Amino acid sequence: MSFTQYHGESSGAQHGDYRLQWPGTMDGFPVLANPAAKRDLKQDEVEDIDLQYDFKSNMFELWDPAQKAEFDNIHGKIVNGWYRLLKRIDNWDESKTHFRVWLEWMQIYGVAPPAR
Repeated sequence: MSFTQYHGESSGAQHGDYRLQWPGTMDGFPVLANPAAKRDLKQDEVEDIDLQYDFKSNMFELWDPAQKAEFDNIHGKIVNGWYRLLKRIDNWDESKTHFRVWLEWMQIYGVAPPAR
């Protein structure tokens, strides 16, 4: 697994009120850092990171370009090993003309220890 393509991602709605740090190798999970902290992790902190698993779910209406883009972004992270797919249910809308997908997934992060 490689997260190289995501290393420019430092914040966003998917990650709540946290900013992401990418310590260590290009294959490591990003670390959630409180935006107020604004500090880089020390080497000994990077070596002993706990993991946090966040559950997410959403119904995606794939005919909507913005929802399709978000769906593709999440699935990209699933196939690259950052997120884990928990459940996917494919279905049509009532008129049988549009496709909807119910998606449940888990996002995995390292957790920055408190400042020492």
